[in-house]
Amino acid sequence: MYVYALINERNEVLEIKETEIQNSNESMRVVQVTGFKEGDEINFYLIINDINEDGIVTSYSGVKQNPYVKELLTKNAELRAKQDLMQTAMDDLILGGVL
Repeated sequence: MYVYALINERNEVLEIKETEIQNSNESMRVVQVTGFKEGDEINFYLIINDINEDGIVTSYSGVKQNPYVKELLTKNAELRAKQDLMQTAMDDLILGGVL
């Protein structure tokens, strides 16, 4: 089963999702890969080595994250989730005509 991976210009995996990742940043790219699951980007430092013409990863490398780095990445993901929730609430307030 394919999952989606968001990679930066150095082909480092920044995010892995089972659903398609929406990307508006021109310096990043979404690819499809097998063998990964959500959260692997926190547990491992992953580099994509090769991508075919269909945007499917054919080769990658990875090493287990240092526990300190893993903790920072986990906290960062939690903060991003809170930020998304707050942004959604603000959008509801603004678009709902309350403000």
